[in-house]
This record gives sequence, structure tokens and C-alpha cells, in this order.
Amino acid sequence: MKTGIIVGAAPLGKEREILKKMLTSSRKDYYVVAADGGICFFLEENIRPDHFIGDMDSTSDSFLKTVKSIFPDLKTNSCSPIKDETDMELGLQDAFSNGCDTAYMFGGLGGERISHAFANIQLMHHFLLEGKKITAYYENAIAYLTDKDIDFKARKAGFISILSLTDEALVSIKGLKYEFEGKLTNAHALGVSNEFIGKEVHISLDKGVLLIVEES
Repeated sequence: MKTGIIVGAAPLGKEREILKKMLTSSRKDYYVVAADGGICFFLEENIRPDHFIGDMDSTSDSFLKTVKSIFPDLKTNSCSPIKDETDMELGLQDAFSNGCDTAYMFGGLGGERISHAFANIQLMHHFLLEGKKITAYYENAIAYLTDKDIDFKARKAGFISILSLTDEALVSIKGLKYEFEGKLTNAHALGVSNEFIGKEVHISLDKGVLLIVEES
């Protein structure tokens, strides 16, 4: 089963090289969607996505002609900007409807529109409730949600934030610099900037949804 890769319009930083490596070394393993302005990455790198989707509000008619001239057989779905779904949501829906059950999101957490970053975390929650896992890449970090226990192999260094996305989450955190057992809430930042210290880590979750952010 393939993994979806959805590339949004936010500028790519350090995660750009990770994306390029995925698409050049294991391209057959992925179903790749350019969400609106995310097509710019593919034009710059001369890598053809499987689908170009969105309301095209960040592009012009002449730009779309350029896309078609470079990728003449590219499947393109242009929709009205007056819609309930964001372009990123349309891209994720497309990947999951084409057989993916996990997805990587690029160009979804940065840029000038911080509202889109918050919206994309909400999208991650929406699809988690449908049993789909999304991992978002941004600079030197990855972010994802979990409603299950999670384990990590021993790491000598690195930061990890464990935050409650729901009103409360009942957790036990073992093996990090700051161990914890009790209730996290989405009204308190307790759980931010914990650290790996060379031990195996186990996070058990009895209730709620956690937002996990790993930073190198």
C-alpha cells in the first residue's frame, strides 16, 4: 500500500531535501499530490506529481499553461475557491481515496498564513478519527497525532513535545528527561520541550489524543 505525499504552498526549508530524497529514491512507494501552490516545488525540481489539485487561487492562467506545458499529462482538478475544504484537505482526501492509509504533509506548517498551520493540525485530528495517520514535516521537526501508546528506541539527544490536543489526556511518560504520570490538558503547555536521554521511551495513553512534535 502506498503512502500519500501532499505538498502545500508554504515555503519549504530544511525539509525540502527530505522530500526530494523520498521522491527520487522511492518514488514508486508514494502517491503524490500537489495542493495548489505546492506545484511550485515540482516545477523547480522537475518532478511530476500524480495529481495537481486545488482552487488555484495562488496561480494565474498563464502559470497553469506553464504547468501543462511542462507536465502535459498531469491529472489536474481545479475547483471553486468558494468551498468548505482547504486545498490541503482536498489533497489528503485524494490520497486516502486512492488507497493510502498514511500520508506525509509538506508545506503545511510554515509560511505567512499561521491560520493554515492550525487548520492543518485540525485536519490531522479529523483524519486520525478516520484511522488515518498524517506526519507533517517542517524544518528540523516532524509532528503527528496519536490516540494510542507509542514507543521510541533509545536516542542520545533531541527534543520531543507531548501535548494534549483534546481537553485532557491521561498519560504515563517513561524514559525521557522529565517523566510524568497524570493528566495533560489543552489549556496548559505542560509537556513541551522534553528530551531524549539515551533510554528507550514508552508513552502510554489511557484517554485523549496527543500532539507529538520531535525536533532534532
